[in-house]
Amino acid sequence: MATSLYVTPDWTPFANTWPGYRFQYRLPPPPERIAEHEAVRASCRERAEMPNGLLPEGREKAVALTKVEEVKFWANAAVARQH
Repeated sequence: MATSLYVTPDWTPFANTWPGYRFQYRLPPPPERIAEHEAVRASCRERAEMPNGLLPEGREKAVALTKVEEVKFWANAAVARQH
């Protein structure tokens, strides 16, 4: 088994270049990185609470909350891909 974070499903090393690093399987994060992911989630949760409690129901509110989810996705991707 390869020790790289960037491996294909058959466990062979995969090039750390585009598009390779975006689409391959990643091993579970080490314990110290889990804290970074949790910090991202906590920050995004705080940002989602404001529009959720303040804005009226409707498409605009749904889009605003979707954008916070997108921020969480991309921030967690950055944590996972840059280590």
